[in-house]
Amino acid sequence: MENTIYIPYGTKKYPVVITKPKDPDFKNIKTAIYVECDEAWFSQEWDIWDLWRLIELIPELIKEKRAEKKQSVVNLRISSDEKDQIEKLAKQNWYKNISSYIRAKALVW
Repeated sequence: MENTIYIPYGTKKYPVVITKPKDPDFKNIKTAIYVECDEAWFSQEWDIWDLWRLIELIPELIKEKRAEKKQSVVNLRISSDEKDQIEKLAKQNWYKNISSYIRAKALVW
């Protein structure tokens, strides 16, 4: 089971992926789901009956993450083919640019 819903924030809609629980402690709980939203840096098990609360919360989490100031710069040299591949992956995964995509992939917990 994997479902994706899109939460509007500003002029965009951000994907929220809902799957079966990943934590073994939640596998046998019939109402447990795993919810992940990269833009909000949110990923955890949740009770399906409280999903509506999370849907209300996600725009606030997105707002907080977007408000964080980014002051440091990291330079990375890649070939034009690598850049094209990264851009393609970023677009396929609904990232607004390759910086957001690389940042999300590098900071996976």
